[in-house]
Amino acid sequence: IEVPTLLFWDDVFEESRPRAWWQQFRHLISLLLQLLLLAVRVVALADPLTTGQSDARRLWILLIDRSASMTSPENSVAPGSKSRLEVALREARGIATRMREWDEAMVVAFSDDVQVMCGRTDDPGAVLKALEMIHPSDRPGDTPGALTFARSVRAGERMPEIILCTDPQGASAVEDPEGLWIVIAGEPVENLG
Repeated sequence: IEVPTLLFWDDVFEESRPRAWWQQFRHLISLLLQLLLLAVRVVALADPLTTGQSDARRLWILLIDRSASMTSPENSVAPGSKSRLEVALREARGIATRMREWDEAMVVAFSDDVQVMCGRTDDPGAVLKALEMIHPSDRPGDTPGALTFARSVRAGERMPEIILCTDPQGASAVEDPEGLWIVIAGEPVENLG
C-alpha cells in the first residue's frame, strides 16, 4: 500500500539530485575549503619564522644622538622640516614597534656623555616611553664614546645589535662599523665661512 505523501517525497529527492557534473563535487569542495582554512589557522597559531628570521633572543641597543647638531633641520632647504633628532626618534620608534616578543631592547641617549634611558627590557611600550623622554642637548656629540659603552654591554654569549641614530657628522666619527646599523638623519651641511 502506497501512501500518497510518499509520492511527494520521491519527487523532492528526484529533483534534488545534481544535474551538472560539478554539482556532484559540491560537498567535497566545501570540505576541502574548510580543511584548508583550518590548516591556515593552525599554521598562524604556530607563529612560524620566515626565511632569514631566527628564534634566537636578540638585544637591540638603540643609540640616539641628542647632541647640538641634531637640533638642526633634516633638510636645510625645506622650510618647516623636522629636526634631525625628531627624524632619528621616528626611526627608533619604528624599530621598537617591530620587536619580536622574545627580543630585548635598551635605549641610550648621548651627547658628550652617555645616559641610559631604558635598561634591557622586552616591553616595547617601555622602549617607546624612554624614546619620548629624550630631549636635545646643547653639548657636542661623542659618538666613539657612546659606541664604546654600547659594545661593552653583553647579550649572553653574543654581541648586541647596535643601532646608531645620528646625523652625518656623527656617522663620520664611526671608525669600526662592524656589527653596527647606522640610521642617518638629515643631509650633510657645509659650514659657512
